[in-house]
Amino acid sequence: MKKILTLVLLIGVAVVSSSCRKEITQVVQPNQTIHFTVNANDWELGNDDYTYSVTLDIPEIDNYFQENGAVLVYISSDGGSTYEQVPEVYNGQAFSFSHTRGGIQIDSQPYDGQTPALDNPGGMLVKVVLVDSTP
Repeated sequence: MKKILTLVLLIGVAVVSSSCRKEITQVVQPNQTIHFTVNANDWELGNDDYTYSVTLDIPEIDNYFQENGAVLVYISSDGGSTYEQVPEVYNGQAFSFSHTRGGIQIDSQPYDGQTPALDNPGGMLVKVVLVDSTP
């Protein structure tokens, strides 16, 4: 009788422990990289004479992505041999960016914020990495 009771108890423990398994489901969202070529004539000098700006259309940044994703921006002025992450100060120019639904705007200003912009930032390659993050 003792053996039967022990056997029933072990079976009961095995059934209870096997029914309480935690399952983890992972959804892997791949990052997306988009390349742009910005020409010198694409930059526009703002009315303040301090800021050159260029706007890049990125329809992948929709309302959902704007709320849940992340945008990383890299620039290269040497044909893609070296990319530097924005924000960045390069040749006395401070580069920054902002993103909204549908695109990004890259700005170039004098590093000190007080000197009027003298030089157009010129042509460069821009790499935009979209990092999806599902809540």
